[in-house]
Amino acid sequence: MHLATHAQTRIHVEHLRAALPGAWSEHPIRSIPAARELGYRTRARIHVRASGGRAIVGMHAPSSHEPVEVDTCRVLHPTIERARLALGPLFDGAHGTGEVEIALGPLATGDANANDDVSSFVLAVRWSGALPAEVYARFERALASNTETAEGLGGVSVVCGEATRPAIIGDPTPWMRGADGSPLRLAVGGFAQASEQGNLLLARRVGELAADVSSSTPAKPANIVELYAGAGNFTILLARHGRVVAVEANAEACRAAQDNVRTRDLSPEAKIVEADAATFALPKGLRLLVLDPPRTGARAACEQLATMRAPPRFVLYVSCDLATLGRDLRILSPTYRPRAIEAFELFPQTSHLETLVLLAHERSERHPS
Repeated sequence: MHLATHAQTRIHVEHLRAALPGAWSEHPIRSIPAARELGYRTRARIHVRASGGRAIVGMHAPSSHEPVEVDTCRVLHPTIERARLALGPLFDGAHGTGEVEIALGPLATGDANANDDVSSFVLAVRWSGALPAEVYARFERALASNTETAEGLGGVSVVCGEATRPAIIGDPTPWMRGADGSPLRLAVGGFAQASEQGNLLLARRVGELAADVSSSTPAKPANIVELYAGAGNFTILLARHGRVVAVEANAEACRAAQDNVRTRDLSPEAKIVEADAATFALPKGLRLLVLDPPRTGARAACEQLATMRAPPRFVLYVSCDLATLGRDLRILSPTYRPRAIEAFELFPQTSHLETLVLLAHERSERHPS
């Protein structure tokens, strides 16, 4: 945060360029600025430590798993920051350690490009140790009375110890505004982009690039596979440009994706498959493959691409980790060439960067139709 915005952007682009395969080092990089530089995070993971008295709630200290209390976190959305400050008293009397995912609850009506109107939040708790009945009772009282202690709390999911099923209080379903302007249901405790406004820019760009490379022949819609599809953040746009098979390993995320597709009447164009993206066998002759892996990257999928006889004509790779992105692009660089490399400032005030890379197979470059 000590760097000016333009300096942060310059360094991010330098790091991205250094991660690219050597032959691509001179390719133009388009930089997309942050929608907001502060107060942008609509999700947060908070750490809790309790020993029977007052609970300590905060972020991890450097090189440590000890939570440190902070007065203010300036990158959090106001609703998420208010929720963070309310957590401590809810866990008083507990024993052990835990993580609390805070996300936005149901969306109010308003501008599709803004989230200031959101005032509700939900919690997903994973706890190692003992949570006394009084903690659960506080959650229930907070939901029933909507007191200042946890004003706006919409629901809580708690997984404690070796439990395989969560305890559910209220409705802990998180929501965000989809890139089509309608609410997008998310998986409880599952993945979503850290910034709703930043995600609108990213997802809409994914949709634009998918439209650019998809077949324009009505009788033969583009065939698309999306790996690591999550709750359908990109799927709801990709399905407008072809028939999509969206692959996701998390069962709750698949259910959310099916709901998001169904409510938009996109079911004929989008098939949700619960499977491991790393081992999913890609069909031959794909028009477009979309990859949006976690920080560990998509090495297995890229190695499969490198050995396919009829690989996808285009690959759209979305990454939040430059090291694994660079590793995977080097696997693909003998047979794919970059069409677009774009850097999205989804995490201002941090060292992290979201990157979008559109690749075309060499045969597509020779025969662009």
